[in-house]
Amino acid sequence: MKKIFLVNLDVDLPKDEKPYFSLEPLELSYVKAVLKNKGFNSEVIDEKLQKLSIKHIAEKIKFQEDFILGIRFSDFSLKKLEKFLSMLKNAKGHICALGSFATRAPKLLLEKFSRIDSIIIGDPEMTFFYLVRALINNHDWHSIKSLAFRMRENIKINLLRQCRNNLDLLPFPDRTFISLVKNKYPISIQGSRGCPWAKCSFCAEAAFIRKSKCPVWWGRNPANIVKEMKFLNKKYGVNNFSFVDECFFGKKDFIERGTKLAELIVKEKLNITYSLDARLEHIDDKMLKKMKKSGLKTLYLGIEGYDKTYLKKLNKGISIQQIDLALQICSDLNIDVIIGFIPFSYDIDFKTLKDNLLFLTKLNFFQKGLYTNILVPMQGTVFFNDLVQKGIWKLGLENQSLLWKDKRVSDLYSVISWFEKRVFFHCKQKIKKEKSTVMKKLYDDFVLASLDFFAKEKNKQQIKKFIDFWENKIREFTLFSAEFHQLF
Repeated sequence: MKKIFLVNLDVDLPKDEKPYFSLEPLELSYVKAVLKNKGFNSEVIDEKLQKLSIKHIAEKIKFQEDFILGIRFSDFSLKKLEKFLSMLKNAKGHICALGSFATRAPKLLLEKFSRIDSIIIGDPEMTFFYLVRALINNHDWHSIKSLAFRMRENIKINLLRQCRNNLDLLPFPDRTFISLVKNKYPISIQGSRGCPWAKCSFCAEAAFIRKSKCPVWWGRNPANIVKEMKFLNKKYGVNNFSFVDECFFGKKDFIERGTKLAELIVKEKLNITYSLDARLEHIDDKMLKKMKKSGLKTLYLGIEGYDKTYLKKLNKGISIQQIDLALQICSDLNIDVIIGFIPFSYDIDFKTLKDNLLFLTKLNFFQKGLYTNILVPMQGTVFFNDLVQKGIWKLGLENQSLLWKDKRVSDLYSVISWFEKRVFFHCKQKIKKEKSTVMKKLYDDFVLASLDFFAKEKNKQQIKKFIDFWENKIREFTLFSAEFHQLF
């Protein structure tokens, strides 16, 4: 009997650049739940959550005489993927890649990795089930919709399966790892898929939607969501949830959707907190008041820039006025905000960058990493395709880098990155939220000084002198400042 594995690979990023908290592999958890409903047992393995090496995972899989492996990875896991697949080179089994990256780059993956047998385009649940059923019963699987695979010397992509618009029909996801997560991090929950805008030039989700031909956005009924929340609360004692949606709200009737969710949570007397992603046009004060009463704690807002031309380049579909109004409403309602922001781009001019960074200094909250985020070409995005078309970026899976167009921007990025690493070298513990204004002031002082310093291009000796000055200032602040030691 073939053993079914579902493996989630961690990113290749350095430890200090990885996401602070770990999320359950919800995509694979949904696949496992569907397989279970259909009578197939499977095992989900998460490299990061279980703290396993890829060698250990590969050995576990190779131990089976035959296997079916569904593997999920990201744009930042490709080196690890290559190494992992090489470990399974001579193992008997079918390897199927699934997820966002697999959907966005099926041909490139099949051309580069001979050990990948098939790739699922779009949502994986039903396609993976049909693949498993065919393989278990030794039936031909090459006609299954939404699969890509090699046929002789060519890559074939079958007709795409119609996405399941009614997410309420899916079983609740498997919660294999809930005990590893619930006492440390929020529990992941999915209220919708897609994005009602889906036009941002840099966004992998938008690229996924175009490739998979799924609806732009489709959501679960609030009653179905609250039913799962209640189940997790009663069975596992979960009281802190994080929606993994790209955008919880749809394009139409978003006020009704948010209000209904809030009313049902209150009606069920669930003493919980939750966070979710929203676009700026969804920031309605009356709706958010009700949601806050029901437990809404944090909103994730994708702002990305604070310059009209830059926002247009990113195709965000938002204005400076909307940014200011949304942040003000959240502040008035005392709702925490975590923003998505990309101040740096390889071709950004110094004035635009200055507008972006000055905006960050005016925020009334501190968020690590904001000052050094850089626009990265994600496979299949409009930004990526534009760079390829211009010959700036090569079409492929190899590591590449973009050349900065403005030396001052490049130097500024380098010194702010240095500053962040030096400051957090001294910060081994998580900063208490109520004291984070102390850290923000230190950051803001440095950014303002850097913007002033790099107003004109500087040579290496001048930059070194600037860094030495701030090195002493950081050391003095972290060693002797009473304020700093109150952060922890």
